[in-house]
Amino acid sequence: MTKETADKLVEELNAYADRVLGDIDPQKVKIGDQLAAIRPEMERLAKLHEIELEDLFILYMDRCTEIFAVQENEIQDMLRFQ
Repeated sequence: MTKETADKLVEELNAYADRVLGDIDPQKVKIGDQLAAIRPEMERLAKLHEIELEDLFILYMDRCTEIFAVQENEIQDMLRFQ
């Protein structure tokens, strides 16, 4: 799977999560409950792209971690230059 395809999958899952989870407080809602809410979309995308659900989950978590790290670095850079 290409990086572009992986990024698109993560983007689709995030958009779905935004619709389904709305404005929940991720600090108060268990991660298991959050994942259960997006599971139907994960299953649909896994089937569509002919990959195992577990592989999609790992891809999603890995890409989210990478994206979070980039965002955190950008915030730190902004704070450093203020």
